[in-house]
Amino acid sequence: MLILNTRMFTVWLYQIKLLRRDWLVRLFLLVVLLIPVIFYFGKIYLIFTPAGLSSADPFLFSFLFNSIQPLFILFMAYDLLKEKLKLTTLDVIYFRPVSNFDYFAGKALGVITVVMVLNVIVLFMGLFLQLFWSENPLRWWIYPFYLVTLTFPTLCFWLGLSMFTGSLMKSKGGTLLILLLIWGISCFYLPEIRHGLLDYAGREIPNIFSEITGHPCFMALYIASIGLFIRGCRVRNIGYRLL
Repeated sequence: MLILNTRMFTVWLYQIKLLRRDWLVRLFLLVVLLIPVIFYFGKIYLIFTPAGLSSADPFLFSFLFNSIQPLFILFMAYDLLKEKLKLTTLDVIYFRPVSNFDYFAGKALGVITVVMVLNVIVLFMGLFLQLFWSENPLRWWIYPFYLVTLTFPTLCFWLGLSMFTGSLMKSKGGTLLILLLIWGISCFYLPEIRHGLLDYAGREIPNIFSEITGHPCFMALYIASIGLFIRGCRVRNIGYRLL
């Protein structure tokens, strides 16, 4: 069971500070802010989401963020494991007053915190755009609904998968290549197999709220989200043991 002790909290806090200064975080924030704006003002979103529904705008912003965040996560996990991949014979004389589990768990929690903050920023931007420029009705609670059921489980799954893959391989380039290949297959191929049975993001599950009947597949989405979250945590724990 993961318990946030003092040492893990210290690693978590400093990891957040390091990521806040990282150019990759700033680049990712710029991308996740620009792409939804282009989709929104270019009316491209009308191709993917029906107009007139209160959940159309929240789903658009959450779906776009959910599709892009695996790229950011795998690069962050790659940097997190870079220290392990660069170990030399002199590293035996180095010392840190935390266990390996606390160290890597704190770093992983730092990545989760930063990605969630970026997600909240994107959702607030979507709320602002919907409030002043959209003709769709506004229901603010749909934004945190997609945050909990769509983007957060995907975050945990990809972080766990990235750390697990990196812990198995010694090649930095090979780890990154495999993760990019998995992301490409999951985005463009898996949704078409068995009605999206193997798709981690559940793109084939109806996820737009009806103004009359509500969510069409709430239980299916709930089960998929919980399963994705558990798989991510389980794979991440295996990665910790291998480290």
